[in-house]
This record gives sequence, C-alpha cells and structure tokens, in this order.
Amino acid sequence: MKEKVKGNPSFIEALSCLLSLILLILIGNLIFGLSTNLMFVIATFYVCFIGIKCGKSYKELKDGMIDTVASNAEILCIMLGIGFLIGSWVFAGTVPVMIAWLASLISVKYVLVLSFIFCGVIAAIIGTSSATMGTIGVIMLSVAMIEGVSPGIAAAAVICGSFIGQVSSVVADMVNWNASLTGNTPQSLVKLALPAEIVGIAASIIFFFVAGMNIKATTTPETLTQVHELVANVLMCFKSSPIVLLPVLVLFFCIWKKMDTLPTLFTAGFVALAIGIFYQGFSVQDAFEVAYSGFTTEMLNVSGQTFMPQFESLVTRGGMTAMTDFLISIPLMMAYCGALDKTGAAKVFANSLFHNVRKPGNAIAVNTLTSLFLCAATGSVMAPGILGTQMFTHTYEKNGLSRRNMAVSYQFTCAMGALLFPWTAVCLYAQSIVGVAAKLFIPYLVLVYVPIIVYIIFGYLGIGIVKLKDDKMTKPITLQDDESEAEC
Repeated sequence: MKEKVKGNPSFIEALSCLLSLILLILIGNLIFGLSTNLMFVIATFYVCFIGIKCGKSYKELKDGMIDTVASNAEILCIMLGIGFLIGSWVFAGTVPVMIAWLASLISVKYVLVLSFIFCGVIAAIIGTSSATMGTIGVIMLSVAMIEGVSPGIAAAAVICGSFIGQVSSVVADMVNWNASLTGNTPQSLVKLALPAEIVGIAASIIFFFVAGMNIKATTTPETLTQVHELVANVLMCFKSSPIVLLPVLVLFFCIWKKMDTLPTLFTAGFVALAIGIFYQGFSVQDAFEVAYSGFTTEMLNVSGQTFMPQFESLVTRGGMTAMTDFLISIPLMMAYCGALDKTGAAKVFANSLFHNVRKPGNAIAVNTLTSLFLCAATGSVMAPGILGTQMFTHTYEKNGLSRRNMAVSYQFTCAMGALLFPWTAVCLYAQSIVGVAAKLFIPYLVLVYVPIIVYIIFGYLGIGIVKLKDDKMTKPITLQDDESEAEC
C-alpha cells in the first residue's frame, strides 16, 4: 500500500478552512443568534478533518491545539486580574467617585468635546468601554440630547471617548488579547499604537469642539438633574477624598517601574480592597465577594434607598466571574488557531494571496485592510487577530518587519473598527447602551476612521514601526520553503 504523503492542503482546502468559520458565524450568530463559541468548535472539527485528509495524525493536531492554548494561558490569568481590578476599584470608591467628580464639571456649551474627553479619561484609566459607556457616557449623552444636540453626533462623542481605553489602557481586554497574540507586552503595544492614536484623539477633539460650537442649544433648569442625582447617589454611598485615587497611583507606579502585567493588576486591586475595608467601611467578607463575584448595591449600608439606574450600572460590576464568557472563548479560539496552524491552511492561504507583497508599507496596509474585512465578515473582534497572525507572520518577516506590528492593525481594525459594522457584537452593544441607531453615529466616529488611515500612512513612512532586526522582544520565525512541501 502506498504510504500517504504528509503535506499542506491545497489552496481550495485552505480557503475552505477559513471560510468555514466565517460562514458558520454569519449563519449561526447573525441569522440564528447562536453563540460564536460553538461555531469555533464546529470549525475546528472541519479543520482537523482537512488535516487528517492531508496526512496529519490526530495526535499531531491535538498537540498543536493544546500547545497553542498553553502558550496563551497567561491571557486567561490577565483576564481574571482585570475582573478582580474593576471590582476592587468600585469597592474602594475609586471608579464611582472619579465619575461623580467629572460629571460635576459638565459645561453645556462644550458638551460634545467634554463628552469625548471625560469618557476618554475614564476609559483610559479603567480600560473598559462598556463600563464607561454605561455610566458617564449615558449621563453625558442625556445632557447633550436634552440641550437639543443631534443624537447621532452626541452618541459618537460618547462612543469614541469610551473606546480610547481599548487602545491606550494596559488593563483593557483587547490590548492584552492582541498583545498576547503577537509577542507584545500590553505596555509595548500601547506604545506602538500611540502615535496614530494621538492623531485620532487630536482630530476628534477638534471635530467635536467645532461641531459643539455650531450647535444652538437651549438651556433649561432641569438639564443637569440626572448629573446631580448621580453625584448625590455616589456621595451618599462612598466617602469622597483623594484617598480613593491611591489605587490609580499604584497602578501607574507599577507601570512606570515596568512590572509584569499580572502583579500590576493584582497589586493595584489589593490596595483598592484595603481602602474599601479601612476607609469605606466595608467588611472583609465583602472584599472577598467583590474580588470573586463583583460589587453589588446590596453591600451598601443604605437602608430604604432607591438608586437611579445609572448608579446601579456604575457600581454593579467587576469580579473574576465577570470574565467567564471571555475565559470560555479564548481556549476554543486558540484551539481553532492551533489546528489551523498544524494543518498548514493559513500558511497556504497567505502564501497564495500575499506572496507578492514585497514592501513593508504594503504588508501593513494589506494586513490592516484584510483584518477590517475579517472583522466585518465574522462579526468578531478576536477572530481576525487569530486568523491574521497565522496568515501574515511570514509576510511581515519576509519584508523585514516584526510581527509585533500586526497587533496595532488589530487594535485599530478590530477593537475600534468593529463599530463601523452594525451587525458586529461591539456595535450592537453600543447601540443598546446609547439607544441610538448605528447609522446615525457611524458617520461621526472620527476616532475610528483617522487612526486606520494614519497607521497605513505611517507604515509607508516607517513611523513607529518595529523592524525585525531591531526586535529584541520576540524571536523571528524560521522561514521555510513552503513550495517544497507537497499538497495533499
């Protein structure tokens, strides 16, 4: 019997491995509303089928999946640390008091630019767009709309500001996710993305300032009622003083000392728990519950008080269990990634379509635009990073670029660019929070459009780009002659 030759799949088979996931997500998630996690499981089975057909053994495929999951295990711990940190910062009063202080400074005349700046400050500190949008974002949006500001542009100001943390905060989930895929640390990724992000932030400030100055708003005595009520709720439940800023200072100190992400998160979290116990007056039992399950209004020692919905949304969050969905998604996605890598599908697909990409600027432009397409096609902010890393690593290194640069493309096209497509989970979430149709705010998302364009331009100019020869953080992957491997 002729022995079966091991080799890479054909281009059609490789393409089917990629399209299987996209079609499953489009059909399963968008049409039937099913979880994308199950779609990854089914797609992994199909990729393994192709791998076995091409001569790979079950053990090889299984080991490939396990190795890929294991190599990214740190991100699971980081996600737990982020949940721990958010819950502990609410427990200390850090998050609610800071938001109350900022809300008290609202100026109707500059409501758009202040909405962007205030949301941006909070998002950059706590690293979560959802918490920012659901709290200070809702307040700022309400004030703007009461004053007669167009819902679309008001929502865009809040959304843009709320998503600053997804690129500029080392505790943001997408920063940590994309960093782990490409050999970056969260700090190094933020540094790489900062030049294009700063241009986007500056453009957004100018845009929302000019737009706000041209809005004819009518002031009423009831304009700031919601703001005052939120501030009153916060000050009634939490002590307010500079002490609550200590966890933020500890976090910045750890970052400045270049401590690893995990000890940084948990150190700042434990300091916050101590403040919650000794300054805010919560019990030790509450501290343990917050760290694991998150903060709830039942912990507040205020009997017979009815809280406004925005306040409850502000404080009812955090805890390690809050990251459960993400912790389930990561191993399933990485298993698919491992099977795709071991089968050789992503490499064949990339070599067939992108082997003629010869210039560093072209590599970055193609990677960025392809990632944006994958984000639109899959409706996922994480899948494009998995697929793109498999597809473009060799293209980058053949052009003398470190694969660490890929993470910046993912940040702008996935973490932010997903807002441009109304069917993605991120955009659907934003719509549900602000209560404004996506078609109304998408045209004004300056912070999304500008960094994508600027980063492509920077790629051609070589600004903020890590060359392979200068990369001291990751080892280059040994390039093989892919054409010498037989197709099955």
